[in-house]
Amino acid sequence: MRKHLNLGVIQRILGLLLVLVSVTMLVPAAVSLAYADGQADLFGAAPPEPEPTRHPAVDLLDTVNPDELSPRDALELVYRLKKL
Repeated sequence: MRKHLNLGVIQRILGLLLVLVSVTMLVPAAVSLAYADGQADLFGAAPPEPEPTRHPAVDLLDTVNPDELSPRDALELVYRLKKL
């Protein structure tokens, strides 16, 4: 003889599981809000990326024409770059 579960019993079990999952998510959500770590808004816009900064060595190299450098000037340039 086979016994079948009543539809009401199945609905009650599913309701309890839903409540259990919902309650277990409250603590992480509260911690996330308390520390303002940004995880509460998962689908919000991403923060803007900072502007890239140029290294001073790149600026110095932009002013140099390698075809016009003597070996002595090239060596001095290397030492200047090393100081940066």
